[in-house]
Amino acid sequence: MQNNFITNKLPKIFNENIIISTTDTKWIIKSVSKNFCEIAWYSREELIWQPHNMVRHLDTPRAVFKKLRETIQAWKTWSWTVKNTKKDWTYYWVQAVVEPIFNEEKEITWYVSVRTDITKIIDSINELNMYKKWLNEFDYFTKLDKKFNIKFINEKFLKSLWYRKEDIIWKNIFDEKNNKFSLNNFSEKDIDRIKNSLKTKKIWKWILKNKTFLNKEILCDSTMIPIISSDKEILEYILVEHDITEIELAKKELSKSYKKLKWLDEKKTEFLNIASHELRTPMTSIKWYLSMMMDWDFWKLNSEQRFYIEKMHDNSDRMINLINDMLNVAKLESEKMQFDLENFDLISLGKSIISDLTPLIKEKSQILKLVSNKEKIIIKTDKNKIRQSIINLLSNANKYTRQEWKIELNLEETQNEIIIKVIDNWFWIEEEDFEKIFEKFWKVENERSKDITWTWLGLPIVKLIITQLKWTINLESTITKWSTFTIIFKK
Repeated sequence: MQNNFITNKLPKIFNENIIISTTDTKWIIKSVSKNFCEIAWYSREELIWQPHNMVRHLDTPRAVFKKLRETIQAWKTWSWTVKNTKKDWTYYWVQAVVEPIFNEEKEITWYVSVRTDITKIIDSINELNMYKKWLNEFDYFTKLDKKFNIKFINEKFLKSLWYRKEDIIWKNIFDEKNNKFSLNNFSEKDIDRIKNSLKTKKIWKWILKNKTFLNKEILCDSTMIPIISSDKEILEYILVEHDITEIELAKKELSKSYKKLKWLDEKKTEFLNIASHELRTPMTSIKWYLSMMMDWDFWKLNSEQRFYIEKMHDNSDRMINLINDMLNVAKLESEKMQFDLENFDLISLGKSIISDLTPLIKEKSQILKLVSNKEKIIIKTDKNKIRQSIINLLSNANKYTRQEWKIELNLEETQNEIIIKVIDNWFWIEEEDFEKIFEKFWKVENERSKDITWTWLGLPIVKLIITQLKWTINLESTITKWSTFTIIFKK
């Protein structure tokens, strides 16, 4: 009976339940069990008389097999954990034992290899290691039981807190005596609300203050997550925290700096406002006296006298314009500028502006052209502010456009928008400077701009007016298309 079991039953058990193979001394497969074929996804016919390394995974270094041969040839059993490849190039892990088989002359005639499938075990170990690595990649990671007692805390957290694990484990996070996790910024009522919220399986987020062993506070952006079982019961809580101490300190410093800068800007604007008012009155008087000297009939000015007086008159006029621009900027920035909305025809306004600027345009023999897709464009906004904005853009274009070149004022109306474009042929502007050009006193650094006298406040005034009217303004400038300022009003 026993011999029958060994002869008939045992080989069948081995064949169906054990991963077993035999090879000759050159590692050519001579036989394989049914279980071997099933795990490797090969048929017996595909494996027999093939080199055994056909199931070797590329992750397994060749040095392992060199060591295997040396051990076997020394008449010893070889045992190791190895990663093999299936027919579809997926992998499986086995614990393998290779035993040499001898003939009567004590010569190795073949090898038998017995393997145990340990794929699930190895994968679980790898997942566990990845999980541990993942936990330690968090700034701080804590596991709590259902009563909010600390079950686990990662190494990074312990190092930051300067505590030993035994100082933290099984302490309750909401216990007042446990001052490692400071909840001083919450009242007892708040803590009860937090607990109740978590017990209803909701994620809770807040800023938590943790105290180190040296009583230093660490501010953390914290998230507590209830872990739910398949029966919808809470198993535990996970607390994930990100150290934001430096960010919060930087925010405070930034806030202080911003308040100081705002105060300085307000004082500067206040000073400029007062200075501008104080300067405008005497400058207006000086301009009036100079005009009177040039036009008075009681004496005649010689050419040299007239040259210098006209120079003084022009400079006083430029100074008054600068003072007016500074006052306008101050009013716009403080949002004290009044806007009077009215219905008017934009085309008529454009024609009026071109007529007013004709002497300026003729001085450089330029061509100023009005282009429109409509005969009339009725719009409701502040007429004087739009007039000032268009004049500033056209004056800017006049300053920078070459003599005898063209400037275009384009007025368009679409179904949803009214568009004002000023297209010129002045030098192009680099894209990174598009926003800077609307800053006060910012000047394009260019050979053609260095000799131009200008207040550099025209474009900032346009930007402030258009922004406060809830319109938009943008700039397109390329080496081939030159520069186009576009004002867009959404109907």
